[in-house]
Amino acid sequence: ENILFMMDIYEMHNPFSLPPDLQTKGFDYFLEQKEQILAAFELLADDESREIFTGILQTHMQRKAVPLPAQPREEQYFPAGINLKQGYSRFVNCGAYDGDAIRLLNHVHGIVDEIACFETEPHLFGKLVKYLWENKATLAMNNIIAMPCAVYSHEAILPFKSGGGLGSRIHEDGDVMIQCISLDSALPAFKPTFICMDVEGAEPEVLKGAVRLLEESRPDLAVSVYHAPHHIWEIPNFLHHLNLGYTFYLRNYTTFTGETVLYASVG
Repeated sequence: ENILFMMDIYEMHNPFSLPPDLQTKGFDYFLEQKEQILAAFELLADDESREIFTGILQTHMQRKAVPLPAQPREEQYFPAGINLKQGYSRFVNCGAYDGDAIRLLNHVHGIVDEIACFETEPHLFGKLVKYLWENKATLAMNNIIAMPCAVYSHEAILPFKSGGGLGSRIHEDGDVMIQCISLDSALPAFKPTFICMDVEGAEPEVLKGAVRLLEESRPDLAVSVYHAPHHIWEIPNFLHHLNLGYTFYLRNYTTFTGETVLYASVG
């Protein structure tokens, strides 16, 4: 029998992640998006990516879990078998949590040149800064930048559902107000080689606020695409339309929709 974890059930039924048209139209929503869905599918570079894409679509269309090919969790953001051209020397982490991705970066690749990270939740940001401070000598040769704010398409003060759990995200019914900043504004001279983001559904907005940075540096990308059904086609299509020469891969780390990452590398 298939076993679903709580996070998997949450992502499939989470009301914050479902676009209004999907909630009202159901299956017809996917038919209306057929052209965009097919366009994104054609962008994927290997069979594993296409199998994941198809399985996620089937899961959301049928409302029934379709097992996906999955890779080990320790490869998340550092995938074996995908040639990410730019490397990890100038690393940007959007939604840094308590530093878990940076810990894995250090374990896999050792010391890098510079790190920039963003985390909104105060208690998580405190843990993140503590880890960065205590390990700064072994993490980066130069600057480590940590910002206690959300990354978005533009500078704004927006409502946020806090709590540090699965429901933490920018949302109109949020209980606190948070500072948001775009990557273009926050890191005008950083020249990243790698950007990873898991920002609870705000990934499309983050990318809109990073267009200049992407055009100038063309970093490798690792973008979470599981917080909303339409992200698996909307995000690769957006990046493709920037005409930067990105090649796209999908990898999954749970066998279900959760922790599905879109990798993009120029060349």
